Amino acid sequence: MKKFLFAIATMGLLALATLAPTPAAAAACNTTLFSSTKGDVTFPMCPPPIGGATAGQMDNMGIGANTPRPGSFTTLKSADGLTCASIMPAAATDAVFFIATRPYVLVSASAIFSVTAGGASKLQLVKDAGTNAPGAGTDLLTNNTNTGFDLALTANTVQAGTLVAAGTRTLAAGDRLSVDFANAIQSSAGIVGTACMAPQ
Repeated sequence: MKKFLFAIATMGLLALATLAPTPAAAAACNTTLFSSTKGDVTFPMCPPPIGGATAGQMDNMGIGANTPRPGSFTTLKSADGLTCASIMPAAATDAVFFIATRPYVLVSASAIFSVTAGGASKLQLVKDAGTNAPGAGTDLLTNNTNTGFDLALTANTVQAGTLVAAGTRTLAAGDRLSVDFANAIQSSAGIVGTACMAPQ
């Protein structure tokens, strides 16, 4: 009788085991769980492969179907993150067009015009400090024997400024950039001057 009861109990347990749901297989490390605007996102993380390294070390970590790649940093240049300002003078009037709110260094300057002066006319870029009147400070261009851009040259042609030494073209907070006309504006029209500065 005991053997009979044991046999029935065993058969019952086997029947319950047969009816129990089979556990789902674990998601592979390259299984796409959802997609986003950044593309398919895979999860979970793969176990870290040793990649031939000594036991107890790892040389990489696989995440999803992607494997990190070695990279390198590059040196940031002072020309990154430039601040540029432009002026479009309609008359031969010296004027401020930029006020520094922090230290800068001038890195480039250029000018263009649509109608040539038709006579002697120069435009200098100037750093004003303290109580300097517009255009009364330090000349920043060495073009044309330190007189600046030549407004009598060919129209619609960009002139690149040749700058003074870096120590001279640094601006402290409160310093200004101005244009300084050495002559009458003559027949010049469509003048645009641009200066670009790097933060210090």
